[in-house]
Amino acid sequence: MQTAAPANPLLSSLLFDWDRIKERLSETLRFGNYLLNPLKRFTRKNKRPILQYAPEDTLVLRTLADLLKEDIAPCLSKRCTHLKGNGGTKGAVFQGLPKQP
Repeated sequence: MQTAAPANPLLSSLLFDWDRIKERLSETLRFGNYLLNPLKRFTRKNKRPILQYAPEDTLVLRTLADLLKEDIAPCLSKRCTHLKGNGGTKGAVFQGLPKQP
């Protein structure tokens, strides 16, 4: 039985080779030797470029962000409304409004 093509072929390559990739990633991260790959550049129909991380890099960056989240939270401003728990879009709008008397 054939399945539909994956929405993100780059990500599917990571999933299909996960056992091999997991071993290599674990080793390079453990020894501090991981290097990010060059960004891939795509051009939209409107000619605007898109830069995309390799799937492995996305996984590594996301994992590091999750691991460091609690350690760096005290150092981040509450005005960073793009961070979870800091008000989101509504918070940004209210910060920009003048104070009511």
